Amino acid sequence: MKSGDTGVFLRELVSLLPKKSPDDGCEIAHADDPKATVVVVCGFGASQRSVSAIRKRLLRDGYDVVVLAMTLSELSDGILGLSNMAERLSLVVKSLSKKTLPTFLVAHSAGGLVARYFVQRLEGHLYTQGVVTLATPHRGTWVAALGFVTPLILKAKVLWEMLPVSQFIRKLNKAPLAPTVQLLSIRSKRDMLCPPRATRLPRRWKDIPNVRGVDLEDLSHMDFLMSKECYLLVEKFLSDRMAQLVPSADNAGGKRS
Repeated sequence: MKSGDTGVFLRELVSLLPKKSPDDGCEIAHADDPKATVVVVCGFGASQRSVSAIRKRLLRDGYDVVVLAMTLSELSDGILGLSNMAERLSLVVKSLSKKTLPTFLVAHSAGGLVARYFVQRLEGHLYTQGVVTLATPHRGTWVAALGFVTPLILKAKVLWEMLPVSQFIRKLNKAPLAPTVQLLSIRSKRDMLCPPRATRLPRRWKDIPNVRGVDLEDLSHMDFLMSKECYLLVEKFLSDRMAQLVPSADNAGGKRS
């Protein structure tokens, strides 16, 4: 690791330590003329500033926004793990299904594992039209082990589930992904917390047409939510998916295809 990379790595680690968390996602921020709802699922380290940046951009482009944050105040996550947060996500998304707008998930870091668990194992594919993961350790990351010597130990089970050898990662990567759900994974070669070997998609997804990965060159782990380059990829995915959904607009609301 180069000296400059070491500095980035240490800053990224510090960013994961407890801080004031973003407002947690029960209320919808409404766009003037919404075309869809986006649920932003945050992992560790999300700040008010980073979440505010992506929320403002989504609202500007016509999306209602809900934020679901992983916080240290939810001690149950430390005992029940990522599946517990996926249950919370399920309640939020199912409440949105009563509206006529399509629902998308944009998930950062461990939030991407939560989004996938919901879609793959909790029938979330019936309520969600697309998923974007940002810097998500799809194959697990050994960096999570460092959390055991920080205040993040309160999230012990979550940290364990993020390791490459965990049953959570193995079972999730064996679970099927419904063909009705489009998934885009955005990752960066400069991400020291979730490096390329961690963010690679499951091997069994290699030839699945509804799954795609995009590599960016110069984003650190905490840059994804604030990066304009990353956001443009997210918005293009949402716009393209919305265009595909137009023929089935009559089926909007409730369980959608």
